Amino acid sequence: MPKLADLTGQKYGCLTLLSRAENRNGQTYWLCECDCGVRKEILVANVKRGLSRSCGCKNREATAKRNATHRMSQSPEYKVWSNMQERCNSERNKSFKDWGGRGIRVLYDSFESFLQDVGPRPSPVHQIDRIDNDGHYQPGNVRWATREQQSRNRRSNVLLEYQGRRQCIADWADEAGITWATLAKRLKRGWPIEKALGLATAS
Repeated sequence: MPKLADLTGQKYGCLTLLSRAENRNGQTYWLCECDCGVRKEILVANVKRGLSRSCGCKNREATAKRNATHRMSQSPEYKVWSNMQERCNSERNKSFKDWGGRGIRVLYDSFESFLQDVGPRPSPVHQIDRIDNDGHYQPGNVRWATREQQSRNRRSNVLLEYQGRRQCIADWADEAGITWATLAKRLKRGWPIEKALGLATAS
């Protein structure tokens, strides 16, 4: 096996690498010390790529400055923005593994640019949604959506063609007056499309 590089003492942004930490999920972590004095174990690939440049203090400082200007720190939109930042940038966040851990990043340069892109939250039931579930939080890939819309988006790659029409099975299920789960089970059992949609008599 190739010898692992010794990064002890090297500095990236505000972080100085102190010692190699225990690997997690096959990924290499290092104990880092931030200029502010905080020590934490950080994924070294993120440090070297510049995705992690401090213990999080710089993000908090920038957030505080933005709060002082836009005066929306208590708004639903800002809470959504903060949660986006946390799950993409903070390894302490319980959801980090599904966002930041997968490489998902927030590419808006400020809360103001995010709000200008997506607009005010339409209603309390709307949540922020990435159109491409593997894409970043960035202009053109973010929208407000209901849980139903989010569900359809996740299933949009499951397409069904019948009588020259092609659409996701959730839409076919709506037209047939059955649930998505029922239609999916019927198709999985090998039912013909017309039978699965209830357009033919089951034998």
